[in-house]
Amino acid sequence: MKRIVILLDLILCAGTALAQGGGAELIRLGGILGENGELALQDSRITVYSDKAIFMLSGSDRTAQAVDHDRAISIEVLQGGTRMVSTHLPKTQAHWFQLCDGGDQISNSGVAGMGAILPKGTKIKEVDKLGGHFWLVFATVPAQDWPKITIFLLREDTRYHLSLLKSDTVSQRGSFCGTQFLDRDTWAILVKETMGESNSNYSGIYFYQVSTREREGSDSAKEPKK
Repeated sequence: MKRIVILLDLILCAGTALAQGGGAELIRLGGILGENGELALQDSRITVYSDKAIFMLSGSDRTAQAVDHDRAISIEVLQGGTRMVSTHLPKTQAHWFQLCDGGDQISNSGVAGMGAILPKGTKIKEVDKLGGHFWLVFATVPAQDWPKITIFLLREDTRYHLSLLKSDTVSQRGSFCGTQFLDRDTWAILVKETMGESNSNYSGIYFYQVSTREREGSDSAKEPKK
């Protein structure tokens, strides 16, 4: 009888964890990269200026597709995806990514309890406190060739105890250059990458949408950084 009760408790706990985690989503919307590119970002519109190659990625597809262009491509980030637009942001707003962690040196402590659930050797770059009990962590994770830029969605169950709900590799060959909050649930991650046989330098932005059950209907989904 005791074994049955214990087994029932385990099933109930597992079901609760699935229900709590099931309402959290970390959705990759796509990205855009320009060879030796300069990028302008305003609200949810991005313009990439480049005399060379420009690539786009759609949704969770990891394959970069070259796009034809006349020295510039503009996209708009929407709920659930991106779309190309014909109106470009002014060239005067475009710039190189200057403050990138090219040597993977930045390593912040985050908040108490994060180190216990993130992969060994993770270097935290930025942390955002979301509405409710959720945290968004931008970090690099050790890999064979180069640290992977990774995004983590965490839930704070109790003080000093967090759970890892979702994670995704943003870039496998990039340097972290910061983030930009676009609206109530969408983030842009800025990177510098090397691509192709010639290891050309690319400036890129990847977009993620974050949805949590506790944040639905909230007008203040993102709290100020702490």
